[in-house]
Amino acid sequence: TDVSSKNGNLVKRYRSGNPGYLLGMPVLYGETSGSVINEFVKGFTVPSAISPFDAAHPESFGLSICPQATSYSGVDGVSAGSTEVLFGYDLTSGCSVQLNRSALISLCCAGSGACFPESGTAFSSPYSDSNTGIPYFYDFTSGNVGIYGDADPLDQSQWNAMTYSVPADARTWNEKTATCSNMFNGMEIQFLVAATGSKSNPQNKIISSIAQVTTGTWTMNLPADDEYSTQNFPMSITVSFVFQSEENSRDYVVPAPPVLFKVPYDVFYPVLNSAPPRYSASSMSGLGFTVALAVSTVCAMWLVL
Repeated sequence: TDVSSKNGNLVKRYRSGNPGYLLGMPVLYGETSGSVINEFVKGFTVPSAISPFDAAHPESFGLSICPQATSYSGVDGVSAGSTEVLFGYDLTSGCSVQLNRSALISLCCAGSGACFPESGTAFSSPYSDSNTGIPYFYDFTSGNVGIYGDADPLDQSQWNAMTYSVPADARTWNEKTATCSNMFNGMEIQFLVAATGSKSNPQNKIISSIAQVTTGTWTMNLPADDEYSTQNFPMSITVSFVFQSEENSRDYVVPAPPVLFKVPYDVFYPVLNSAPPRYSASSMSGLGFTVALAVSTVCAMWLVL
């Protein structure tokens, strides 16, 4: 939407629905800045499986190459492209690294002193952060997801923070089996969606979201004395939308109104009391007349009400 004081739009912003998300529209995403949200133009994105054109590395254009550090051993790194996440559409993005035995050990144990302690070496790799050991392909920007497709960046209550979860670092290298256990090899991103409002016109709402780094095992299948041959190891990112089942929803039934109005307990006093009854012909006829009169009076009062 454009800036318009008439429509109450103080800043230019992007919409993916009004109010609920529409299928195929970008998932709104942005960073917190004070009391507002700096909304990203492309919405929520993940690293692309295809490398963008880079004048410094034209040979990598269009290839599935994992991103490298911006500067490693004096060599400019390779950056990753980005792919927009569209509401309601699951996607998978990935890349692969070609590693020889020593490069695999470096990536496996980068930033971890307990991974291969017997080596007595501090490892580092151009594909991962030297402190955390998490590959650059899983570079994550903490931010907020628009709850509805028309979330206002000037109102933080219309946004939910995405949860970022990283498992405890338990990477280990087994020299005998050439195996890297508990390697950070994937990321799973999930959006929990519910349809709100009336059944005839439901509005899609993102209830919560999470980005979780996963681990796995990498094994070098080459001979132990082969230090030159390389093997491909994949990294992947999956994005999925989980729609809340409609079976959990229920119709709201308006309670029925009371059939009779409430009256005071002594409305028939002194016609009815706790004294023992006395029966006689004259008293019975008089009592019947009195009761009829009382009932007609109460009915008249009910009609007036």
